[in-house]
Amino acid sequence: MLYNSFKINDNLNDIFSILIEINDIKDCKKWLKEYLTIMSVTSKKPCIIVDIDGTILFLNGLFKIIKIPLMKGIIKMCKKCNIDVFLLTSRINVKIPVDENDNCLMNRDLTELQLEKLDIKIDEYKELIMMPLSVLENESNVSGFKYRERFKIKEQGYNILLNIGDNWSDLFVIHPCKLINENNENKIRWMKKTSEKIMTELEWGKIYLGDFPDFSWICVKLPTLYL
Repeated sequence: MLYNSFKINDNLNDIFSILIEINDIKDCKKWLKEYLTIMSVTSKKPCIIVDIDGTILFLNGLFKIIKIPLMKGIIKMCKKCNIDVFLLTSRINVKIPVDENDNCLMNRDLTELQLEKLDIKIDEYKELIMMPLSVLENESNVSGFKYRERFKIKEQGYNILLNIGDNWSDLFVIHPCKLINENNENKIRWMKKTSEKIMTELEWGKIYLGDFPDFSWICVKLPTLYL
């Protein structure tokens, strides 16, 4: 079922089987709940992958947390439907100041506390996957790290029903020539051309739902808040 706020985008038919622009985040949430409820029954070992910053929450300054009105209900529904939730973030587990007196917490502990404040309990997600510091030290990028982690999840036998984030790098590899140990040069060129075309022709400030070129059944691109 498609809602009135859903609009089919036919501009990139060479990449997507279906690509939908969504103008109402409430309709997006309703559709995702219906989709995940059905897929939880028909899929073996289902899971979803969720970005944190700009997807679950937004940090206004260092200490104020703003909830983004979409994912809390989705995550709780997944718990009831036995869909595992992987939180995949580019946050690095280093010491972070937590008050004006320079008291610090490890970023993993801080992230879990932030999620707890939004009523997302630690037993409601399967794993919190954080980016190693070595990714930055090797001058790799976020899209490559997240691609490799999605591949590891798939290799565990999971069906990735949904991948959701607010940046294109949450959904697919932006620079595959540098990031994938892949001998198929045609595939590498296709992925590079595809990622460039998506980022050029789709808008950062809109919600998109589609079958992005990755391991997931469905991906959702939320508006980017950091522009």
